[in-house]
Amino acid sequence: MPALAPLQQLLDLLGPTLPMYLADAGLGTFPGPEPVRLAIAALVDDQRSLVERTGAMLDDRGGTAPRRGYPIRFTGMHDVDLGFLLPQLVAGADEQAAAIESLLGGMGPGGDADLARDALQSARFHADALRQLAVSARPAATPGG
Repeated sequence: MPALAPLQQLLDLLGPTLPMYLADAGLGTFPGPEPVRLAIAALVDDQRSLVERTGAMLDDRGGTAPRRGYPIRFTGMHDVDLGFLLPQLVAGADEQAAAIESLLGGMGPGGDADLARDALQSARFHADALRQLAVSARPAATPGG
């Protein structure tokens, strides 16, 4: 069973995230700028792909990928503008990257580590993309005010 532990931990880190919840709740129904909607959709596509790959590796080793639900706190975000959520989405991606990097530090070489590196690269990429959107969405400072 110890060989399954790193994959299960990775799956926990990739698990039901706020971006996945927003996508499952219907990104098109949330108010907000289209570039933010597209960035979230791209992030979710990558996360779901990584979850599928991790689940397949668990299955190959006789483990099971548990089905997890979303935290109840996500349900209060249905009327929130996606632009307003950008700082929270950036922080979530940064936290995910840091946790994956920590997990990766304890992994040896091989397929598990390769998958964790892919997840880390994805989390960093999407954190940077969301961060750029957050910076560009900030109102410009007005002279004298």
